Amino acid sequence: MDGTVFIPLMVIIPIICAVLVNLLHEHSGISKIFGYIGAICLPIIPLVAVYGNHFFGGYQPLANGGLSVALPEAANSIISGSFLELFHPAITYAFGPGQQIILFVLGLVAMCAIFISIAETKKTSGVYLYMLFMLSAALMAFVLTDDIFNLYVFFEIAALVQVGLILVSRVRGNYETGLKYMLLGEVGGSFMLLGIALILGLTGNVNISDIVMMIHSGLVNPSNPVLLFAAGMLIYGWLYATGLPPFNAIKSEIYSKGLPSGSMLLQSFSVIACISIGLVIIRIFGYLPTAQMAMLAVSVIAMILGICMAMVQDDYKRIIAY
Repeated sequence: MDGTVFIPLMVIIPIICAVLVNLLHEHSGISKIFGYIGAICLPIIPLVAVYGNHFFGGYQPLANGGLSVALPEAANSIISGSFLELFHPAITYAFGPGQQIILFVLGLVAMCAIFISIAETKKTSGVYLYMLFMLSAALMAFVLTDDIFNLYVFFEIAALVQVGLILVSRVRGNYETGLKYMLLGEVGGSFMLLGIALILGLTGNVNISDIVMMIHSGLVNPSNPVLLFAAGMLIYGWLYATGLPPFNAIKSEIYSKGLPSGSMLLQSFSVIACISIGLVIIRIFGYLPTAQMAMLAVSVIAMILGICMAMVQDDYKRIIAY
């Protein structure tokens, strides 16, 4: 059996567990069993998976013989030797040593969060476990996906789940915080989707590796104003997702309104989103000095502001957030 089949299971298993614990939320004992099983699987699967790429539907690039047998000879003669045979027609998950380390650590954090959630309540909440598993699945997909639209889909899922984790915490002011974050999320997600749509219009592709290849090979003009505008939209979405200025205040407020188990994964979302979306921006727009300087400037400001704000906090969750 090909070991790469375990790659999508890192996302599929937490989604299945989320659905099951939500359907069986009235049966606390069964929900606990599925919660424990799913949590234990999270750090184990990255260790048993084999390095490589997983192509959903089995649609590999044409250069690998993906669809050549299904195409007419005339089409094959046109595609052969061109950039088209290198394109990825399917959603692609890439798994290597770096992803393995990050996913293993993330799996441990998610497992601890789920165990704590089960242990701190007499009657396990299937709905709460559902949100923990869905956020875990979104974070796993963030690390694995090589598809920018697939990244956006899980970004939106994670944003909605974060609001849910705040609303169920029963901490004073949680509804106001959840509403503010949801409104900001709609704006941030919309800008990110606009940037992705512009890139799709220029390149005809949403696979990150294909987009990079088209820009660096000259098939798309690197100085196209539309492409530069798309870079600005993605950077704005990156600022929102990671809680960098000017969204640092609302992000820290979210941590203080969540339960301990939920705050663990909320913090993980910020870190993973910062790395994943930041790497996507660098891969696609790394040739732009303006994009590099903008990310560097925001990062330095965030470091200085974070240290200063953390020194004046009296809530340990806010200290960790800053």
